Amino acid sequence: MSARVKSVAIAIWIVAATLVLGYSWFNHPDRFPAVPPALRDWILATYGANTAEEVADAGLLFGMSVAFLLISIGTAAGIVAVRAMRRRMPSAQRSAPRR
Repeated sequence: MSARVKSVAIAIWIVAATLVLGYSWFNHPDRFPAVPPALRDWILATYGANTAEEVADAGLLFGMSVAFLLISIGTAAGIVAVRAMRRRMPSAQRSAPRR
């Protein structure tokens, strides 16, 4: 697989997984840890949320940002782990055809 195809596949994975995690977080908030009140208040003050709609917008922005960071860190850790495993694998096994 070429480097461009791998990059596009990883980008699609990150976007799709971020949307799924964000959707799950907003539709099932009881299954995920709650945002600490001090952090929530700081985010709302920084965002300047005065109405319920602005609070919802800030929540969406925060939730999607956290989902993006989690998925990106997990993906990077997975890529590093796969590369480390491939380096330890003998070259004869790497080039052996798969059945």
